[in-house]
Amino acid sequence: MPSRVPLRRAEARRWARRLHAVYGLVILGIVTLFVAGEAPAERLVDFEVHYASTPLIREMILLYLTAHIVASIMATVLCARWAASVIRPRWLRRGLRLLIIGFGLNLGVGLPKVAAMIGRWTGHNWDAINAQIFQLCAFACTLFTFLGFTLPMVGGFLERLRSQIRAFRRLGPLWRVLRDAIPGMSASLPVAWWDVELKCQRRVAEIQDGRLALRPFRSQALAVAAAAQAEAMKLAADLAEARVEAIVLADALARKAAGDELPLLDDTSAPCPASTGRL
Repeated sequence: MPSRVPLRRAEARRWARRLHAVYGLVILGIVTLFVAGEAPAERLVDFEVHYASTPLIREMILLYLTAHIVASIMATVLCARWAASVIRPRWLRRGLRLLIIGFGLNLGVGLPKVAAMIGRWTGHNWDAINAQIFQLCAFACTLFTFLGFTLPMVGGFLERLRSQIRAFRRLGPLWRVLRDAIPGMSASLPVAWWDVELKCQRRVAEIQDGRLALRPFRSQALAVAAAAQAEAMKLAADLAEARVEAIVLADALARKAAGDELPLLDDTSAPCPASTGRL
């Protein structure tokens, strides 16, 4: 399976180069046809229908509408395939689903124009199709595409912020206990109220400083006994580590309050939380 990943990447690069070449030629063709044709009147709403029978301008319109419709189909299919394979992050999957709708609605922008042009060629008046469906689909397409691109960024940011706030609050009880026991542990420098990430990082650092200050009161024998008990209870590794650390810290705080200092030993085997999740 890993050997197929470079092949897929190489294939994707080949497809990208082909698309760049094709659409580069399309852009060149659009510019060439527009310069060679005559479109003296500025038509902001019904340009395609108004010049449906004008030589060269007609071909230019068909060229860019075809490129637009093909691009909409390809983008819809790619987003659908990607959304089907994405599980996490969930905001990316939701954004892709909105992009599927947005790019799909792009067909409602191009196809009514083609229908109105065909109506002009066959002697029918299908301008209402272009006027009504185009305006509705253009608005909806813009809305869903905008939401599809912005939702993963905004949603991901809000989810990270919520996780940081939750971690900051969960660290509160341990931080306050250590702060009361070791007054010099807390830094006096203020942190902006909105910088939750920095506040969380500083709280973790201060808790680690508090743990270091309690080293003379930590019992290695108690840590070993607590680890054996956690193993007997068949706890998960993270939960067992947290349980052992809680027991050792509670005992160290009690010893410090009583002034019962132990000989300073190497406690490198004792649990040392390295993240807010473990703390």
